[in-house]
Amino acid sequence: MERWCLVVGSYPPVPGPASAATVAAVERAWAAGYEVRVISPRPSAAARVLAFDGPGLGAELERRCRTGSYRRVVVCAEPGWPFPAEPGLLSGPRRTARRLARALATVREAELVLTGPVAAMHQVVLALPLLWPSVGTVSASTPALAAAAAATVPEAAVSVAAPSTRRLPLDGLVGAATGLSAWPGVVGPMEPGQRSQMARARRLAGRTARTLLGRYEPAVRAAAVGGLGRLRSAAKALPGLRRAVATVRALARGG
Repeated sequence: MERWCLVVGSYPPVPGPASAATVAAVERAWAAGYEVRVISPRPSAAARVLAFDGPGLGAELERRCRTGSYRRVVVCAEPGWPFPAEPGLLSGPRRTARRLARALATVREAELVLTGPVAAMHQVVLALPLLWPSVGTVSASTPALAAAAAATVPEAAVSVAAPSTRRLPLDGLVGAATGLSAWPGVVGPMEPGQRSQMARARRLAGRTARTLLGRYEPAVRAAAVGGLGRLRSAAKALPGLRRAVATVRALARGG
């Protein structure tokens, strides 16, 4: 029987230490005998794009865990993701940690991979107690980050993750994982368009529709899109129809 592992994080060809950490997590899962599926917060070689951060990621991850057959889930955190670098009122680190813990509690094994300088991961490290015991294993990119995580959650199994041996895009950045220079701006991997209020509203509407409609959601969405297209066509034809009616009335008055 196949055992599936879901790995979530930045992935090549996106460059940098976060992608290298995700590749290393995939290699560890393969070595443990898992079949692996990768999803990423931005377009990459991963099978799917999961354009969420904060509590929204936890909600979407829980949905995927409940509908999939995953035994293990690995979340590869980096500066700015999944804990937003500039959290809003409802996306602070504690709220994000609780929502992720709820999602990861649905699988047998969960691991959190931390990549980045300690200063940039400070809020994530402080939120680790809220992830315990849903997350039993924590892997860090550096000994300093591992020590900070172990001091915060002494119950968890914390270790320094072995880097991937594969050659990745811009390998020079992989060795700079301990410095802020590897994380320009420290805003996270999501593109600005993915973080806009309109994009967030569309994702919220999509999650609500999937929750309320279940398996009927695709059919209802297709019908709604078709109806909207017909309305747009009618709206475009309306000015021409009005001109035709005005012409007929003018001809009638002239006759």
